[in-house]
Amino acid sequence: LSPFLAGAEFTPREKQRNAVMRYLTTGKCLYIHDVGVGKSFTLLASIMKGHEVGRHTKPILTVPKSVFPQMQSLALSHFPNAKILMLDTVKTTNPKDKAVVINKIAMNNWDIIILPHTVLPKLDVPLDFKLDLINEELEQIEHTLTMLDDEGFASTSSLTRTQSKLEKERAKLERALDEDEVYEALNIAELGIDAIFV
Repeated sequence: LSPFLAGAEFTPREKQRNAVMRYLTTGKCLYIHDVGVGKSFTLLASIMKGHEVGRHTKPILTVPKSVFPQMQSLALSHFPNAKILMLDTVKTTNPKDKAVVINKIAMNNWDIIILPHTVLPKLDVPLDFKLDLINEELEQIEHTLTMLDDEGFASTSSLTRTQSKLEKERAKLERALDEDEVYEALNIAELGIDAIFV
């Protein structure tokens, strides 16, 4: 790593270099250091080095909205030559605005795409991923219903609440199937996003 900070060369700490190496070798890492010891840099360095060595090609970094300006400044200071897309909002009420953002992501080779946590759910995920999550929830609810009924521990009201939740999940599944037919926006996989950092 040879990042810069405010135009001057910056030397990462040993624990930062080790954390980046852990990500590069395993493909995952959890940075839970104390405040002020360089987690943000370590995260950015993992993304940049991962991109450089081919671990990922178009990563997203999602951060709390309150940290977004700081992360933007840090990314631009440490990696001034990087191709960074900063998305502080995605307007989902106006399809044209969302289409512009989607096209920016899809049509460019970004080193990092940084966005607040609130924006990530506005990007669609592949339908099979959605269906897997919903089916997993349905299986858990059905298992719980069967177990409660077999053991006789459930009152009528708790069974009713659980059944209601099951019906809502079924409706969610049906909506997901319908959306696949009518919603034409690209999903995260189709945009080329192959890594998400939180």
